[in-house]
Amino acid sequence: MLRLKELINYDTNNGPGMRLSIWFSGCTNHCPGCWAKDTWDYYHGVPLRDKIPDINALMDVNDGVSLLGGDPLCCVFNHPEDVGELVRLLEDIKARDKSIWVWTGYTVNELYTIPTSIFNQIFGNIDYLVVGRFIQEKRDLTLKWRGSSNQRIVRPSPVTKDKAFRNHIFLDVTDKCDNGELDWE
Repeated sequence: MLRLKELINYDTNNGPGMRLSIWFSGCTNHCPGCWAKDTWDYYHGVPLRDKIPDINALMDVNDGVSLLGGDPLCCVFNHPEDVGELVRLLEDIKARDKSIWVWTGYTVNELYTIPTSIFNQIFGNIDYLVVGRFIQEKRDLTLKWRGSSNQRIVRPSPVTKDKAFRNHIFLDVTDKCDNGELDWE
């Protein structure tokens, strides 16, 4: 079962606008210099299902939802029995017309290894994805919503995962940044 470290209401640091940030437990990347080592243990924290009433109430008073951790996608690679719980959460958030940002230490190439049916269910509901492991030598505190310069902000495109579109599924929007700010045209 998915577990959460904490919920942060009215968060203005993790995505645009006022957001509900959901901090997941579990990360196997163990990046040197990670400031959130207390989120690495997959079995630490409160079961997601116990927090659904709180999440539903807090979602209504925020512009969007941010999923961080740990790594919200840790279950996809390490605990596939829990993926359905993540998909249901994403679908519930999307049904409320909230934007969804997700932070993951996995790279785009690693994400492409996810089975197609799971890939489409997850990324069909995400608006923006911050990808890549934190690299201490590339730490840059001037970057908005990223900790190191190797991390990219990508937007899943509306096309589903298909080998013909493999290079076009994630649209890199980091290059549209000016001083770390996204151009929200």
